[in-house]
Amino acid sequence: MIGAHDNGKLSGLKVDDRLLLQISNIRTDGNILPQPVMTVDKFSFEDGDVLVAEVQPSEFPPVRYRGRIWVRVGPRKSVASEAEEKILMERRLSNIRTFDAMPCLGTAIVDLDIPLIKREFLPKAVAEEILAEDKRSIEEQLASLGFYDLRYNCPTNGAIILFGKNPERYLPGSYVQYVRFKGKNRAGDIINEHKFSGNL
Repeated sequence: MIGAHDNGKLSGLKVDDRLLLQISNIRTDGNILPQPVMTVDKFSFEDGDVLVAEVQPSEFPPVRYRGRIWVRVGPRKSVASEAEEKILMERRLSNIRTFDAMPCLGTAIVDLDIPLIKREFLPKAVAEEILAEDKRSIEEQLASLGFYDLRYNCPTNGAIILFGKNPERYLPGSYVQYVRFKGKNRAGDIINEHKFSGNL
């Protein structure tokens, strides 16, 4: 927060476009890698303005500032040792998800064939007695199986491919195609072909 003292009183700062741009450019000036997820907002009050810069924790540590990795050691900060850097790298690898587990942004629960999921998938994936006692929403049930991202409130890519009403709308090329060629290689003429579209 810029424009307020530690006791909460405003300093009388007037936030102009130049200051907003200066703080926003911290994200892309190349000093912080990987680039942070950052929002900058201006709030105006009678006694002055407050500029609030909010930086989300990185999902892909370690984060380098001017080529150095900084860590908190008790009340002070310090350059990370080799062992600390190794721990951060392991955390990065654990956060990298496969394509099917990533959220399919722009989709919603209505894009999934819920009756199909309840009829065909859930009874085979979850024991009958556990399913009978499960009072959670369909979103929470799918999230526990890796098919829904509660953080982004949308299905995963895997869910759209497996159960989506129209997978190609969000994932172009998500279909199976059968092609029969004349001869023994793909240079021959196409004798027959068929496209299998829809969910898997």
